[in-house]
Formats: sequence, C-alpha cells, structure tokens
Amino acid sequence: MRSNRITDPYRQPLTRYEKARIIAGRALQLSLGAFPLVEIRP
Repeated sequence: MRSNRITDPYRQPLTRYEKARIIAGRALQLSLGAFPLVEIRP
C-alpha cells in the first residue's frame, strides 16, 4: 500500500522541541494581535 505522504530523504523530521518552539512562536504572534490563519467559529 502506497502512502500519500511526500518524503524527502535529505530532511529529518522535526523533533518535539522544534515543534514546541514553532507553536510557541505562533502563539506569541497571536497574542500580539496577528490574524489567525484558520477560520475561527464563534
């Protein structure tokens, strides 16, 4: 069975620390008034 995932043999997957840093950075941007990139339902 083939996967639909695109893989790049030259890039390693992100570690949990790298993912946490990305999420924290975006949370900071949102707290400073940046517009969300996804639709938010009321």
